[in-house]
Amino acid sequence: MMQTTAVDDYWQREEHVARLMLPPRDHEAEVFFLWHASREQYGKNHRESGLKLTEAGFRDYVHVKACFYSPRIVLTIGLTPPVETELGEEIGHVTDSRVEGRDRQEIASLQAWYYPTEKTLMLWEVDIFGQYAAEDPTQDFLLGTLWHFFERGLLERFPDCDQIITPGWEPKYDAEKWREFLVGRGYTHHVENTFINRISSPMLPLYLP
Repeated sequence: MMQTTAVDDYWQREEHVARLMLPPRDHEAEVFFLWHASREQYGKNHRESGLKLTEAGFRDYVHVKACFYSPRIVLTIGLTPPVETELGEEIGHVTDSRVEGRDRQEIASLQAWYYPTEKTLMLWEVDIFGQYAAEDPTQDFLLGTLWHFFERGLLERFPDCDQIITPGWEPKYDAEKWREFLVGRGYTHHVENTFINRISSPMLPLYLP
C-alpha cells in the first residue's frame, strides 16, 4: 500500500489499498485508507469483551475510513432560446467542461484498539456503508478485502501482536452468516460471544468468496 502525507487535522495519513470493483454498479475505483491513531488511557478493571483487564493502562485507538475519489466536474452552459426536443424543452447547451479538484466518497468505517500489555488487538468493526454492502457477508468481496487490508495494516503497526479478538456479531448481518464469515477469516470461538485469531502463522491469503 502506498502511503502519502496527512489529509487533515484528524486523518493523519492516506494509503492506497487497491483498485477494486465497487457495488452496486460494479465500477472500478482506486480505494484508499485514511488512518487516524491516538493513545487512550483506561482505568482499573476496564471491561473489554473477550479480554480480561485488571490493571489500569494505555491502549492505542485506530480509526480508518475507506474511500475513493471522484472528479469534481464544472460545466459551462450557454443559454439559448427555448427549443422543443424529444427530451423536452432545451434552453442551452454545454460550451465547456473542466475538472476542479475531487470529492471524497466514503464506503466504510473501520475501528480497532490495541492493548500493548496484553499484545491483543480488538478489531471492533469493518462497517460497509449502505449501497456498498452485500446482504450475505460470506459473499461480500468488498467486506473481505477491506478486512484483509485492515488486519494487515494493524499487524504492520503493532508487530508484537499475539492475537486479534473481534465481536461474534454484527447487527446488519444474519448472526450465523457473520460467524461463518469470521471462521473463513481464520477466527475461532472465544469467550463472551467473541472470536479470536491467534497470530502464530502467516496471514491468510486475500479473501475470495
